[in-house]
Amino acid sequence: MTTVIVGSRASRLARAQVREWLGPIRARFPHVRFTQRIILEGGDEDRTTATLAAVAKTSGGSAFSTNQESALLEGAVDVIVHSLKDLPTSMPEGLALLTTPARRQDARDALCGSALTDLPKGARVGTGAPRRIGQLLALRPDLEMVPIRGNVPPRLGRLRGVDALDAVVLAAAGLNRLGLHHAISEHLPIDTFLPSPGQGALGIQVREDSEAA
Repeated sequence: MTTVIVGSRASRLARAQVREWLGPIRARFPHVRFTQRIILEGGDEDRTTATLAAVAKTSGGSAFSTNQESALLEGAVDVIVHSLKDLPTSMPEGLALLTTPARRQDARDALCGSALTDLPKGARVGTGAPRRIGQLLALRPDLEMVPIRGNVPPRLGRLRGVDALDAVVLAAAGLNRLGLHHAISEHLPIDTFLPSPGQGALGIQVREDSEAA
Protein backbone atom coordinates (compact mmCIF):
# COMPACT_ATOMS: atom_id res chain seq x y z
CA MET A 1 0.00 0.00 0.00
CA THR A 2 1.29 3.46 -0.92
CA THR A 3 1.78 5.83 2.02
CA VAL A 4 1.43 9.60 1.67
CA ILE A 5 2.70 11.77 4.52
CA VAL A 6 0.65 14.93 4.99
CA GLY A 7 2.31 17.80 6.86
CA SER A 8 0.59 20.57 8.77
CA ARG A 9 0.98 22.87 11.75
CA ALA A 10 0.06 21.62 15.22
CA SER A 11 -3.03 23.70 15.99
CA ARG A 12 -6.55 22.32 16.26
CA LEU A 13 -7.43 24.39 13.22
CA ALA A 14 -4.58 22.95 11.15
CA ARG A 15 -5.67 19.42 12.07
CA ALA A 16 -9.28 20.26 11.15
CA GLN A 17 -8.10 21.53 7.77
CA VAL A 18 -6.21 18.29 7.11
CA ARG A 19 -9.35 16.28 7.94
CA GLU A 20 -11.40 18.51 5.62
CA TRP A 21 -9.02 17.99 2.72
CA LEU A 22 -8.47 14.27 3.31
CA GLY A 23 -12.18 13.42 3.53
CA PRO A 24 -12.87 13.30 -0.24
CA ILE A 25 -9.25 12.34 -1.05
CA ARG A 26 -9.46 9.15 1.02
CA ALA A 27 -12.73 8.27 -0.68
CA ARG A 28 -11.10 8.65 -4.12
CA PHE A 29 -7.96 6.70 -3.21
CA PRO A 30 -8.99 3.90 -0.82
CA HIS A 31 -5.76 1.98 -1.41
CA VAL A 32 -3.52 4.86 -0.30
CA ARG A 33 -2.56 5.21 3.36
CA PHE A 34 -2.44 8.83 4.54
CA THR A 35 -0.54 9.75 7.70
CA GLN A 36 -0.13 13.15 9.28
CA ARG A 37 3.09 14.78 10.49
CA ILE A 38 3.08 17.89 12.67
CA ILE A 39 5.64 20.61 11.87
CA LEU A 40 6.12 23.61 14.16
CA GLU A 41 6.60 27.01 12.57
CA GLY A 42 8.25 30.16 13.90
CA GLY A 43 4.85 31.71 14.50
CA ASP A 44 3.89 28.69 16.63
CA GLU A 45 7.08 28.57 18.70
CA ASP A 46 7.41 32.34 19.28
CA ARG A 47 4.37 33.61 21.17
CA THR A 48 6.02 36.72 22.63
CA THR A 49 7.01 38.77 19.56
CA ALA A 50 4.24 41.29 18.94
CA THR A 51 3.84 40.91 15.17
CA LEU A 52 4.10 38.07 12.67
CA ALA A 53 6.20 40.32 10.42
CA ALA A 54 8.82 40.49 13.17
CA VAL A 55 8.68 36.70 13.62
CA ALA A 56 9.16 36.19 9.87
CA LYS A 57 12.14 38.55 9.85
CA THR A 58 13.76 36.64 12.70
CA SER A 59 13.16 33.23 11.11
CA GLY A 60 14.20 34.37 7.64
CA GLY A 61 10.94 33.37 5.96
CA SER A 62 7.20 33.11 6.47
CA ALA A 63 6.02 32.81 10.07
CA PHE A 64 3.61 30.01 9.13
CA SER A 65 5.08 28.10 6.18
CA THR A 66 8.91 28.11 6.10
CA ASN A 67 9.59 24.95 8.14
CA GLN A 68 6.84 23.02 6.37
CA GLU A 69 8.21 23.99 2.96
CA SER A 70 11.68 22.85 4.01
CA ALA A 71 10.28 19.48 5.11
CA LEU A 72 8.49 19.14 1.78
CA LEU A 73 11.61 19.97 -0.24
CA GLU A 74 13.65 17.50 1.81
CA GLY A 75 11.11 14.71 1.22
CA ALA A 76 10.15 14.39 4.90
CA VAL A 77 6.51 14.90 3.87
CA ASP A 78 4.72 14.49 0.54
CA VAL A 79 2.11 17.24 0.76
CA ILE A 80 1.35 20.21 3.03
CA VAL A 81 -2.11 21.48 3.93
CA HIS A 82 -2.00 25.23 4.62
CA SER A 83 -4.42 28.05 5.08
CA LEU A 84 -3.97 29.68 1.68
CA LYS A 85 -3.76 33.12 3.27
CA ASP A 86 -0.64 32.05 5.22
CA LEU A 87 1.36 31.29 2.08
CA PRO A 88 3.66 33.83 0.39
CA THR A 89 2.57 34.93 -3.09
CA SER A 90 5.57 33.20 -4.70
CA MET A 91 6.49 29.53 -4.34
CA PRO A 92 10.01 28.38 -3.42
CA GLU A 93 11.79 26.74 -6.34
CA GLY A 94 10.78 23.10 -6.60
CA LEU A 95 7.34 23.51 -5.00
CA ALA A 96 3.90 24.02 -6.51
CA LEU A 97 0.30 24.52 -5.43
CA LEU A 98 -2.36 22.04 -6.41
CA THR A 99 -5.64 23.44 -7.68
CA THR A 100 -7.41 25.07 -4.73
CA PRO A 101 -10.19 22.78 -3.44
CA ALA A 102 -13.55 23.91 -4.80
CA ARG A 103 -15.18 24.14 -1.38
CA ARG A 104 -14.13 27.35 0.36
CA GLN A 105 -15.16 28.40 3.83
CA ASP A 106 -16.57 31.84 4.66
CA ALA A 107 -14.00 34.45 3.58
CA ARG A 108 -15.20 37.14 5.98
CA ASP A 109 -13.64 38.37 9.20
CA ALA A 110 -15.77 38.10 12.32
CA LEU A 111 -16.06 40.18 15.46
CA CYS A 112 -16.44 38.14 18.64
CA GLY A 113 -17.59 39.58 21.95
CA SER A 114 -19.67 42.41 20.53
CA ALA A 115 -21.01 43.84 17.30
CA LEU A 116 -19.09 46.86 16.04
CA THR A 117 -21.91 49.36 16.61
CA ASP A 118 -22.43 48.07 20.17
CA LEU A 119 -18.82 48.67 21.26
CA PRO A 120 -18.55 51.64 23.66
CA LYS A 121 -16.23 54.54 22.91
CA GLY A 122 -12.64 53.55 23.63
CA ALA A 123 -13.41 49.83 23.64
CA ARG A 124 -10.42 47.50 23.57
CA VAL A 125 -10.36 45.21 20.52
CA GLY A 126 -7.81 42.45 20.06
CA THR A 127 -6.04 41.77 16.76
CA GLY A 128 -2.42 41.66 15.66
CA ALA A 129 -3.05 42.06 11.91
CA PRO A 130 -2.13 45.49 10.45
CA ARG A 131 -4.88 45.03 7.82
CA ARG A 132 -7.55 44.50 10.46
CA ILE A 133 -6.23 47.31 12.66
CA GLY A 134 -6.29 49.78 9.76
CA GLN A 135 -9.79 48.85 8.64
CA LEU A 136 -11.22 48.90 12.16
CA LEU A 137 -9.75 52.32 12.92
CA ALA A 138 -11.10 53.62 9.61
CA LEU A 139 -14.59 52.60 10.77
CA ARG A 140 -14.14 53.36 14.48
CA PRO A 141 -11.14 55.64 15.17
CA ASP A 142 -12.06 55.75 18.86
CA LEU A 143 -11.22 52.08 19.45
CA GLU A 144 -8.07 50.93 21.23
CA MET A 145 -6.29 48.17 19.34
CA VAL A 146 -4.64 45.51 21.50
CA PRO A 147 -2.12 43.19 19.77
CA ILE A 148 -2.92 39.52 20.30
CA ARG A 149 -1.56 36.37 18.67
CA GLY A 150 -2.00 32.65 19.00
CA ASN A 151 -4.44 29.93 18.08
CA VAL A 152 -8.17 30.54 17.90
CA PRO A 153 -9.31 29.28 21.36
CA PRO A 154 -6.71 31.32 23.33
CA ARG A 155 -7.63 34.45 21.39
CA LEU A 156 -11.30 33.88 22.21
CA GLY A 157 -10.19 33.42 25.81
CA ARG A 158 -9.06 37.05 25.87
CA LEU A 159 -12.74 37.98 26.13
CA ARG A 160 -12.73 36.64 29.71
CA GLY A 161 -10.75 37.32 32.86
CA VAL A 162 -9.52 40.35 34.78
CA ASP A 163 -7.98 42.00 31.70
CA ALA A 164 -10.76 41.00 29.31
CA LEU A 165 -11.00 42.66 25.92
CA ASP A 166 -14.30 44.00 24.63
CA ALA A 167 -13.99 42.15 21.33
CA VAL A 168 -11.54 40.19 19.17
CA VAL A 169 -11.35 39.85 15.39
CA LEU A 170 -10.94 36.37 13.89
CA ALA A 171 -11.48 34.69 10.54
CA ALA A 172 -14.99 33.28 10.29
CA ALA A 173 -13.54 30.27 8.44
CA GLY A 174 -11.43 29.18 11.40
CA LEU A 175 -14.31 29.57 13.82
CA ASN A 176 -16.59 27.53 11.55
CA ARG A 177 -14.03 24.76 11.07
CA LEU A 178 -13.63 24.45 14.84
CA GLY A 179 -17.37 24.45 15.51
CA LEU A 180 -17.09 27.83 17.26
CA HIS A 181 -19.49 29.74 15.00
CA HIS A 182 -21.65 30.49 18.06
CA ALA A 183 -18.88 32.84 19.28
CA ILE A 184 -19.42 35.21 16.34
CA SER A 185 -21.18 38.45 17.28
CA GLU A 186 -20.99 39.97 13.80
CA HIS A 187 -19.71 39.02 10.37
CA LEU A 188 -17.83 42.05 9.03
CA PRO A 189 -19.17 42.73 5.50
CA ILE A 190 -16.64 42.34 2.68
CA ASP A 191 -17.67 45.59 1.01
CA THR A 192 -16.44 47.61 4.02
CA PHE A 193 -13.94 45.20 5.61
CA LEU A 194 -11.82 43.38 3.05
CA PRO A 195 -10.48 39.98 4.19
CA SER A 196 -7.00 38.67 3.56
CA PRO A 197 -6.50 37.25 0.02
CA GLY A 198 -7.20 33.52 0.10
CA GLN A 199 -8.94 33.64 3.48
CA GLY A 200 -11.18 30.62 3.98
CA ALA A 201 -9.45 28.56 1.26
CA LEU A 202 -6.96 25.71 1.68
CA GLY A 203 -3.55 25.82 0.03
CA ILE A 204 -2.26 22.35 -0.90
CA GLN A 205 1.47 22.39 -1.54
CA VAL A 206 3.51 19.62 -3.23
CA ARG A 207 6.88 19.16 -4.91
CA GLU A 208 6.95 19.99 -8.60
CA ASP A 209 8.22 16.48 -9.37
CA SER A 210 5.39 14.87 -7.40
CA GLU A 211 2.90 12.71 -9.31
CA ALA A 212 0.15 14.86 -7.74
CA ALA A 213 1.52 17.99 -9.45
